[in-house]
Amino acid sequence: MEQQETIDIKSGKISDIGEIIISYPYFFAIVEPLLVFIYENGGDVHAVKAKDTYEPLADYFNLTEIERTRTYDDIYKNGRNAIYWRTLVQRAKNSVYIRYMMPASKGVWTLTNQGVQVAQQVILKHTNELYASTSEATITEGSKKAAISNRYERSIIAREICIKKLGYTCAACKIDFAQKYGSIGKGYIHIHHKIPLSNIAEEYIVNPELDMVPVCPNCHAMLHKKDPPFTIEELTKMMANTAG
Repeated sequence: MEQQETIDIKSGKISDIGEIIISYPYFFAIVEPLLVFIYENGGDVHAVKAKDTYEPLADYFNLTEIERTRTYDDIYKNGRNAIYWRTLVQRAKNSVYIRYMMPASKGVWTLTNQGVQVAQQVILKHTNELYASTSEATITEGSKKAAISNRYERSIIAREICIKKLGYTCAACKIDFAQKYGSIGKGYIHIHHKIPLSNIAEEYIVNPELDMVPVCPNCHAMLHKKDPPFTIEELTKMMANTAG
């Protein structure tokens, strides 16, 4: 393999390391995606297991399978068997600990109130940038990842645009969690892709207002009782017939 001048994450300098090309992001570039991932996937308490962050973040940065499993010894020949990528994610966590993240329990990371605010600001920033750059926001979703298994990107930005336009009320049963449960239900809703991403073999341009719709967890599960999913109209009709 031809040697290339690349960024050495450990030293923070541009250098070559044998024949291995370092293509990882700086650890500080991992911070915002990490906070947003925990915010989006950590439930009401914004807490996730540390081990559950490595693969989604690797997907986000388009790491290859080799990059996901490469050890320090593979790179530096120092006998250290720690997975290099996982250590970078840990370093990202350590750089914002106390301020944005705290341990909920052993092996579980949770966001502080300030961490939640930062995650929300990151999402809002990207949403506003999209609206500023185009009158009709178009976001690419569904790209296959050549990783351990085929995964499909789910754009956080697309979700936020969908909610901003369509709100938090379930499109099928019309439940609003904030109205029903009070403060604990505020901001809670699932987002349903009318065309399942797993059925799409290549990237496509998603329109958050036409291709995505807010639904409650129950309706979301019922929509996927068949493949392809029921439409919102079909599910609404079923519920009306049952009620009648």
